Amino acid sequence: MGIDEIPDGYEADSVWSYEVGAKSRLFDGKVQLNTSAFYIDWTNIQQNLRLPTCRSTLILNVGQAVSKGFDAALTAQVTDALRLEATVAYTNAEYTDSIITENLTTGATTDVVLEGDALSTIAPWVVTLSAQYDFEIKDTTSFVRVDYDYRGAAPEPLIGRAGVDPLAHRRPETHFVSARAGVELDSLKVSVFVDNLFNSTPILTRTRHSARDAITLFYSSTMKPRTFGVTASFRY
Repeated sequence: MGIDEIPDGYEADSVWSYEVGAKSRLFDGKVQLNTSAFYIDWTNIQQNLRLPTCRSTLILNVGQAVSKGFDAALTAQVTDALRLEATVAYTNAEYTDSIITENLTTGATTDVVLEGDALSTIAPWVVTLSAQYDFEIKDTTSFVRVDYDYRGAAPEPLIGRAGVDPLAHRRPETHFVSARAGVELDSLKVSVFVDNLFNSTPILTRTRHSARDAITLFYSSTMKPRTFGVTASFRY
């Protein structure tokens, strides 16, 4: 899709969404499996585009995109004491139409996005795993639990495209592990926990800030560091 003239406004976009899924109980209810798949067709997208000559921006209805994927969640009561949980989700969101701007003075064109480019920087794969073991200590209900969260690397930024920062940072794949152990004393529940067990510190985001003295500054974010704590709850 080429952009060779400036419209005086923009219209509503349009989304068609389709989803199918199933919820199943297996092995006398000890295993529960939920699955779904989706397809989303997005047209007339409202885009904030930067003009190639004066660097000003405006909102236009340009481009089309499709998002499709699936997710599944499994819970299994392996024994009376051990419960396992797992989820997996996949999303593929990309443009199905190219967007190209044209300089009305020189005739030069600039690629904003091309067909097949990723629509967003979300992780295409997300996987979570959990295990909890319950046991008794002198007639006191106790438990230990471990949780693992994986997120795949985000799509590459569109380096060289209009309005895209050449120093843009792609979110890498991440691994986050937490653990918890606790006891229940009648109405009181006390537990100790540790988040980010392996103290993982990947750079999740990096944004540019131009100071008045023309020195370019970058701000980055990461996961919270390894954290220990105690929680308590009381039911009445």
